[in-house]
Amino acid sequence: MTIQAEAGLGEQMPHSLNPIAILKRDHRTLATMLVVLETASAPARRCELRTILAANLETHAITEEATVYAALEEIDPRLAEHASWDHALLDVLVEDLLTLDPDDPQFGLTVGTLRSALARHVLFEEGDLLPQVAATLGEGRMRELAMAMHDLRAERRQLRAA
Repeated sequence: MTIQAEAGLGEQMPHSLNPIAILKRDHRTLATMLVVLETASAPARRCELRTILAANLETHAITEEATVYAALEEIDPRLAEHASWDHALLDVLVEDLLTLDPDDPQFGLTVGTLRSALARHVLFEEGDLLPQVAATLGEGRMRELAMAMHDLRAERRQLRAA
């Protein structure tokens, strides 16, 4: 697992002022975290990784929903609703994962289900949702979304540190 994945998403100013590039980077980081969690064998490490994963997935979802999904609601409410339902499913799976003992066979099954659900959601977002946002919003609005994402992540870091 990378230092970025363990430290959290978006710890620094975005390298890009393109919210789509930021979200795609998040998607790759979250997918990597799930693979590392899936292959971890020590129960203590699995507990640590699931906590990190849960915090990062929550930050990603809150940031994405408050920025990109809010903008998408004006463009295509149906797509925004679909994406929100996907996030709700991922939330349920993470909540289940947080309650399971890492030695329970259900733990590994839940990680696999979460990995599959995330992969399907990423295909939907990167194939349908994000291209529509990119094609519809202007460069200035895209920069605004990226800056709002950065601000929301900074707030999340402050809350975690408190």
